[in-house]
Amino acid sequence: MMRRSLLVLGLTGLSTAIACSGDTATGVAGVCDVSDPVSSIIVSPVSTVLQFRSPPRQSDSVQIAETALNRLGAARTDVSFKFGSGDTSVVVVTDSGLVRARGVGTTTVSVSTCDKTSKVTVTVVSDVGSAVVTPALDSLVAGDSLLLSALALNGSGSPLSGVVFSWSSSATQIATVAPTGDSTATAHTSSTGNVTIEATGQGASAGAQLVVLPRVFLAGAGSPGGTTIAAGLELTCGVISLGRGYCWGIDDLGQLGAVADSLCLESGNTVQKDTTALKKPRPCSLDPLRFGPDISFAVVSAGDSSACGVATDGRAYCWGSNNEGQLGNGEISTGSPPHLVTSALRFSTVSVGGFHACGLTTDGTAYCWGQDTFGELGDGRVENSTTPIPVVVDQAGGVPVSFAVISADSTHTCGVTTAGVAYCWGLNSRGQLGSPAAPESCPGGACSTAPAQVNAPAGVRFTTISAGADHSCAVATTGAAYCWGANDFGQLGTGTTGVGGATPLPVSGGLTFSQITAGSGFTCALTPSGIAYCWGNNFNLTLGIGPFSGSDSQRSSPTPVLGGLSFARLSAGNSHVCGVTTAGAAYCWGSNLYGALGNTLQAAFRGLPQQVATPH
Repeated sequence: MMRRSLLVLGLTGLSTAIACSGDTATGVAGVCDVSDPVSSIIVSPVSTVLQFRSPPRQSDSVQIAETALNRLGAARTDVSFKFGSGDTSVVVVTDSGLVRARGVGTTTVSVSTCDKTSKVTVTVVSDVGSAVVTPALDSLVAGDSLLLSALALNGSGSPLSGVVFSWSSSATQIATVAPTGDSTATAHTSSTGNVTIEATGQGASAGAQLVVLPRVFLAGAGSPGGTTIAAGLELTCGVISLGRGYCWGIDDLGQLGAVADSLCLESGNTVQKDTTALKKPRPCSLDPLRFGPDISFAVVSAGDSSACGVATDGRAYCWGSNNEGQLGNGEISTGSPPHLVTSALRFSTVSVGGFHACGLTTDGTAYCWGQDTFGELGDGRVENSTTPIPVVVDQAGGVPVSFAVISADSTHTCGVTTAGVAYCWGLNSRGQLGSPAAPESCPGGACSTAPAQVNAPAGVRFTTISAGADHSCAVATTGAAYCWGANDFGQLGTGTTGVGGATPLPVSGGLTFSQITAGSGFTCALTPSGIAYCWGNNFNLTLGIGPFSGSDSQRSSPTPVLGGLSFARLSAGNSHVCGVTTAGAAYCWGSNLYGALGNTLQAAFRGLPQQVATPH
């Protein structure tokens, strides 16, 4: 009897194992009975559409209802079910069959029991109809960073909050992007080119198109006499890509247009304290500081104690000392730089002298403002002006003259008309006006308060002109250079010293020049091939011919600047020279007492071109 009972139990266990093999239930209470097998599974819904939103809402899910049927179509209530998602990036499903949207797309959810499976098709859509990225288009300079913001919109175009965006770059070698919040990111540029920064949120994408330009100094200008690099009295200003303006050097009168970050000392600048003579520090910057960050500049000019620039929209701005009204803003006070020159005029170029400035409007009319002690404003009077006043060439008839170039220095101004005729006005104590006719008398000597025509050789017409401290130079249409005025240091370039005067004399050497710039006792010029030459006083190493000693402190004829650089633009200041190479790098040489060379050093004179630090 005992053996029979054991046999029955063994057979029963075997039949149960056979019935369940290959027909496994997933639930603890599930029973897969071969005598009453599961034939099919009915699910509801068969297909459904969910919305994907961030943050998710309860309505962004669906509960699957499932029923297992036997062969007779009767429900099997004693089985359990297993649920699975075909793509968990689209939906996830719980053990109880609750389906939650996870991302935009279409997938299936499987419902299984006892080797039978049914599927529910789930499509997840976003309530985000579109997206926008701000700014959608922008230009940057390599090394810039830009904050981007994405906004989700519904089908009606209304903003949606709470959407989380992911970000990507189409060219990571040009710019990378890193999220800074749910809907913001910062793009970091490193090289030049075009790149798209894309934001994606809940299936909607939008992009920002970025144009990344090289971080170089510009060499072009709106007029032949305009410049994007300008050397003044112990300061320099320049313009890089996108019209960004920078100045460096001395800043004791606000002439950098920005807050100086250093103090500079020089041996001759002392202040007495008790019985001890102390070196007096002056504000300065040893590398470029940006001025007018909200303004895009096309031209810049630096003078003795102020600087000016012309924006790409033609408005003129000035900053620095305003004791003579040289900022042109209708006042003699300073305030926060830069100052808009008070006028509805639109300028193509500007030139800053000692305590005055001049500019050309887009139609070639010349205007000047500031100090008029020597008649340097050119209106036929001696009267300072805090706003631009027109230069009057024809004092009798008042017929306007169209200028192509204008150049201001300490006590006089020169210009070249569109017809190639040169005029100068102001102090003529050394013949710097190029005309012996200076019927008026001003402090310091003979002067002309109205433009006097330069006594050029017969048939000579000029393309550009430059006013120096007490001499002037110009380039003829043939490329030949002429200079006149003082020649104490050979700054006229005639091969001799000491003999000067009001008659324009040809620069020796037979060279052809495309640009010329007159400084204080020296001159520099540029050939069409980009070779720089300088001549005159070399006391401050302004000739760029290396260190000097003894009597080797001047040259009376053009001497090539050492270093093998090819320049596109030159500018001579009071005691230093700066230029922009054809590759867009800025170089300076000469006095560096207040950091005017821009090479992060101070009080180190340099007789060879020094590269200016990269502006940031």
